[in-house]
Amino acid sequence: MKNIILITLLSLSSPFWMVSHALAQNLVPNPSFEDTLDCFDHFGAPEAAFPWFTPTYCTPDYYTANSDCGYPSLNNPSGFQLPHSGVAYMAGYQWSGNVREYFGVRLDSTLQSNVKYKAGFYVSRAEKFKYAIDKIGIYFSVDTTGFYGNSCEQLYFTPQVENASGNILSDTANWTLITQTFLAVGGEQFLTIGNFRDSANTTVVIANPNSIYYGAYYYIDDVFVYRCDTCSITSLNNPSSKPTISVFPNPMNESSVLRFISTQEFLKTIYVIDLNGIIKEKITIPNIEVDYRVELKRRGLSQGIYFLKIETNINTYNHKLIII
Repeated sequence: MKNIILITLLSLSSPFWMVSHALAQNLVPNPSFEDTLDCFDHFGAPEAAFPWFTPTYCTPDYYTANSDCGYPSLNNPSGFQLPHSGVAYMAGYQWSGNVREYFGVRLDSTLQSNVKYKAGFYVSRAEKFKYAIDKIGIYFSVDTTGFYGNSCEQLYFTPQVENASGNILSDTANWTLITQTFLAVGGEQFLTIGNFRDSANTTVVIANPNSIYYGAYYYIDDVFVYRCDTCSITSLNNPSSKPTISVFPNPMNESSVLRFISTQEFLKTIYVIDLNGIIKEKITIPNIEVDYRVELKRRGLSQGIYFLKIETNINTYNHKLIII
């Protein structure tokens, strides 16, 4: 018998349009860190996800469901998080006083002069760390000159792609998209991800006062760079365009209602996943609507914490569900 039954899908008539992008080549090799080489030589290090590397002498981390290559990507020492896609992601300190961690890769193609490129990645804060920040971005460079300085300190470069100032990245359940379109100078071959701002120019807030770890530590997944001649050279971070997702009541006793409202996305699939990463239920949404109410009923699920993995046509969101 299924653990959760889909009872109703209620549509409220509202305008809807799908966001789509022309097919383009992603210039980032191994963009979701799935391909691995030299696992035993680089266990838990970015180099395990070839051809990614650490552009300083610090030690960011590699998380994967492959137990031979890195830390576990579900219940890991930093908290619980599902990969945005696949089975793996990277992580590192984006702020801890003067400490910064970076990881980089050589692009499949050199960027062309005066050509527009759209670039970005998904980020999620590790819940067991005390702080949240706003500044994480991507720096594109011709080479790696000036990278290997002091082991864990800031790289003094200006990123072409960066999260907006004051937009605190505090979410530990969902993956947040950071993306911008920029005009290439020409000759850029390398991509580096991290916080390129000092403490005076990084907004730092306490997100978990009961945390066992100091600093702001973030997971990174699904990095992309592609040519986009029709894109505008402006920030594409737009929190107001994110869907509204709610589950009530939560904690749940016998039933709850999941509501999803969006002007740009539509629901495709909902997964109920336990803390061991086991899918307990898969719910496929049959229609395209902008306002769904999905009634979830408890049948056979034991007391505890579960994740609702919510897939749309363009994104994936995670939402915690507590059963009492």
